[in-house]
Amino acid sequence: IQFVDVDDIELIQGADYYVTLHAGGQEFLYRESLKHLEDRLDPGRFVRIHVSAIVNLAKVKEIRRTLRGEHVVVLASGRKLPVSRRRRKELIDLGVTRFGLKA
Repeated sequence: IQFVDVDDIELIQGADYYVTLHAGGQEFLYRESLKHLEDRLDPGRFVRIHVSAIVNLAKVKEIRRTLRGEHVVVLASGRKLPVSRRRRKELIDLGVTRFGLKA
């Protein structure tokens, strides 16, 4: 059993009934559905950006618009993740209020 500090979690990626926690440059496999884990996380700190990904807002460096009009989240580690159209407005609204960004 390994304990992971919630503050260290950068990204949570899901696949079926497992999730991979990306924290502190390491990956940890955890047997739980992404939805169940999402329900237990603080929505003020973690946000779902895609059907298979949740990010820690404190680790979000920027939200970029691609040339194709899509959006990607750039994390502090440099990792880039797509944002689903369904989650885009919610994420941008959170960024605007939390980080004082311009809409």
